[in-house]
Amino acid sequence: LPSYFPRFVLFPFFVTFLAMLVLMGLRPGAYPNLAGEARLSFPGVCAEAARGLLRLWPVLLAAFFLSSVVFAGFPKQRAVEQVANAAPEQLFLLLVNVVLVAPLLEEIVFRGFFYRTLKGSLGMGPAMVASSLLFALVHKNALVFAPLMVLAAALVLAYERTGDLRVPIMMHAFFNAFNCGAILFLHG
Repeated sequence: LPSYFPRFVLFPFFVTFLAMLVLMGLRPGAYPNLAGEARLSFPGVCAEAARGLLRLWPVLLAAFFLSSVVFAGFPKQRAVEQVANAAPEQLFLLLVNVVLVAPLLEEIVFRGFFYRTLKGSLGMGPAMVASSLLFALVHKNALVFAPLMVLAAALVLAYERTGDLRVPIMMHAFFNAFNCGAILFLHG
């Protein structure tokens, strides 16, 4: 790449594009809705995910602001440090993991398995709180605990609203891609 082309612009979008390609390659019924059928086309999934994340963004910013005030002295999340300090040759693989692999695996585990399992015995509300709490705890960082709880609850609601696990997967991928872009921009 030419030196004048900022790397923070290219990588998050490229990785998000890769995530979209992988999800497009999945059979439409690979992640069926709650009724067992795929209702949304892939562009519909992406549009729903983008709309959901845009609606959520003010709440996430407020949660992060409050969390950063309360936990001002706490260290940043490990993934943030890794992205900010990654060598150029490591950055691409790290971004693939953060923007593609993590959202796919985490949504299958937390929304596709834990939430659905807990919902059967506890009901929607308690299952949403429990799976969101577990999601935030797994990230092992007090500074992002509240924002991750908010994000996880929104991912459950997106899953419930659409009945399609691909929507929270894409919301999660877009969220991670945006954050990686912001980290690279700020630490550029």
